[in-house]
Amino acid sequence: MDQVIEQGRTAGKTLLVDGIDYEVAKEFLVVRLSSEHKLAKRANYTLSMNFVASLSDASAGLFRSAYMEDGVERYGASSVSS
Repeated sequence: MDQVIEQGRTAGKTLLVDGIDYEVAKEFLVVRLSSEHKLAKRANYTLSMNFVASLSDASAGLFRSAYMEDGVERYGASSVSS
């Protein structure tokens, strides 16, 4: 994990990451912040990290999706949670 940065009132404040967990069943990445940091209401945060994965053709996790734009089929990466 590279960093979590608070945007807005305390713009540019970097929050310390205490740990990272992965929930396999839901395909969620859970980022635990240091106990000295509490997220502020109505604040925006930027999560920055390096990520490498294979795109799946199934509609789960990180998957490839296609759409038409000006008569040309284009592709993108999508993610959904239920």
